[in-house]
Amino acid sequence: MHERRRQTSITMVERATLDELESATKYPVFTDNPRTVRVDLDPGETVEEHDHPGTDIVFHVLEGAMELRLDDERYDLSGGDILQFDGERTVAGEADESTTVVVVLAQRPE
Repeated sequence: MHERRRQTSITMVERATLDELESATKYPVFTDNPRTVRVDLDPGETVEEHDHPGTDIVFHVLEGAMELRLDDERYDLSGGDILQFDGERTVAGEADESTTVVVVLAQRPE
């Protein structure tokens, strides 16, 4: 007869609704790892060139359209598009219209 083992770990769940967040250009949703940020861009607004060393990034366009540049590559993104990339890459962008994105930045284990 096999003995059943009972798991005793507890997983904490955090929940946020993006629609309830204040309207801001950049608004943190979750600040721990992985850090999650909602970014609202006006038409023509730019995201200056930058990087996030030591992280993996998920970039999800909720609505709108924009051009995202990763190093020398260009991506035309619209609502529903999701990219995953290494934070070592240089990222920049420009909104073609009012655009909302959610960015998840996960620190890599050492």
